[in-house]
Amino acid sequence: MGIRKNKNIILGCLAVLLLQIFISILLSQIYSISQNTIENNKNWISFRERRDGSYSFNRQLETLGGNKLNLFVSRTFYNVLYAKPVNANSIEFDFKLSREAYFYFIFNKNEIEFSALRVSNNKLFPNAILRVKVDGEYIHKEPIKLKNIKKTRWNHCKVVFCDNVVSIFMNDALEMKTFMNINKKQYFGFMGSSYKVSIDNIFVERSDDYLKIYENFESKINIGINCFKIYPFVFICTILLLSVLYFIYPHNYKIITFQIIMIKMIFSLMLISIIIAQLYFLPYRYFSSNNIFARIGYKAVCLLGYYLGDEELDLTIVNPKNKKEIHVSQEENLGMNKDLEGWECLEEEKYRLKEIEREYKEIKYKYDKKIFFIGTSQTWGEGTRFSQECFVKLVEKYLNSWAKRDTYYCINGGIRNSDSSCLLKVYSEKWSKYEWDYIVINLSNNDAEKGVSERLFYKNLVSFIEVSEKKGIETIFILEPNAREYAPGGLYLHKVVKKIGSQYDKIVIDLNQFLTDNYDLGILWWDYVHMTPFGHKIAAEYIFNELKELLKKRDIVT
Repeated sequence: MGIRKNKNIILGCLAVLLLQIFISILLSQIYSISQNTIENNKNWISFRERRDGSYSFNRQLETLGGNKLNLFVSRTFYNVLYAKPVNANSIEFDFKLSREAYFYFIFNKNEIEFSALRVSNNKLFPNAILRVKVDGEYIHKEPIKLKNIKKTRWNHCKVVFCDNVVSIFMNDALEMKTFMNINKKQYFGFMGSSYKVSIDNIFVERSDDYLKIYENFESKINIGINCFKIYPFVFICTILLLSVLYFIYPHNYKIITFQIIMIKMIFSLMLISIIIAQLYFLPYRYFSSNNIFARIGYKAVCLLGYYLGDEELDLTIVNPKNKKEIHVSQEENLGMNKDLEGWECLEEEKYRLKEIEREYKEIKYKYDKKIFFIGTSQTWGEGTRFSQECFVKLVEKYLNSWAKRDTYYCINGGIRNSDSSCLLKVYSEKWSKYEWDYIVINLSNNDAEKGVSERLFYKNLVSFIEVSEKKGIETIFILEPNAREYAPGGLYLHKVVKKIGSQYDKIVIDLNQFLTDNYDLGILWWDYVHMTPFGHKIAAEYIFNELKELLKKRDIVT
């Protein structure tokens, strides 16, 4: 019996030891994955400069899912630059394009411009060598043929710099050579598009020293060392549990098996609890459900997608242009109380209300004509580096350069994450009390994203007109644009705007069609909705030309 007892004890100890090691390794792996982000990688920075200073994709696991750089996740055209300029003899990397995908390999970048190799499976955006201003405008575009690319499979690209000659190799075959002035120190990086693109195994041969750069986007946290750190905690927990069980059953060897089973169950429950906690707090975007089980389930699938790291899982949101009409009650959609003070808005929205009020008071008596632009993040200027790059202020600049007598001032009423119902509420109770000559309404995207019905959207826009007419304010509409790949025929709410323009004899500026027709004048979009500084520039030029014709017809300008 003693031998059997000792054997059970030894087997039990071995089982506990193996369980400890297994738990330590698994927890280390989960922690390592949860920390594998661009922000923690520290070798890369964002090419996109934003006014709010936030770079959410830097903290998302999707960006480096599968230990590679994914340039399209959740509708954003991701872009990164290597954090330090390099003196490179060559830069090489692996890439994989999905169908219709394209990306830009950015190199030779300085503070004024950069060069780019566009590699594409998309007929609208063919392969090309580009010179681009930092705001996105093309200086030069040269279409090229890349004959050795394997579509939808992994490819290897190598770019060699030698005496101002750039040689491009695809899968070890020379594709082309071109001449350009190469900066001694250059930034390089990648910018994605509206389809899935993966980058991996970046290798840079430097000419200034013997150090080479290699990046495979694996977690910087050493699993072995981390496991060694976690194991003492697991071991102490085991000793405590054994002590408690031994204190309860000090002499009965028949309970040894029961003890082992209990320890396994307790540790399994502890492991499941920690995994659930990790899943709940993993930094994935675009999932706002407050249901804990839905959130955990979603992130568990995302974690599986991280391991698969390819196109097996597609968790992006359905394109709203194909969404059928959804009837939402006025009260449900407003998401607010009847009075403005009870409006359930973000702190940023409250700040914007005070900011607009302060700005209006400062300019009330200084300008002849005041134009108020109402919209969401696109109108606010998401994607620009500072407010003067936004199309609202550029329109103001163009109007004042053109007008012979009157002076114009444009106030930006864009509030990010808002929609037509919220903006109508604040306009009716707050902004309409100001003395505007025109309001320009640029709405569709957020309402479409939230599934607002055509009926409700129509009602909201008509209410804007009715409130404005009582105050003697002229209403102008803009068809809020999208990147061509997202909604080439326009959002389903655009037809509502056109219908209102026709019924109420209002100007409708079709900015969406203009940007769709001129989609390759430069890099226009950071994502489906937000324009680059150059996108804002040409949008402002088009809006100005349309407003100018309106003002001419009404003999406002002499």
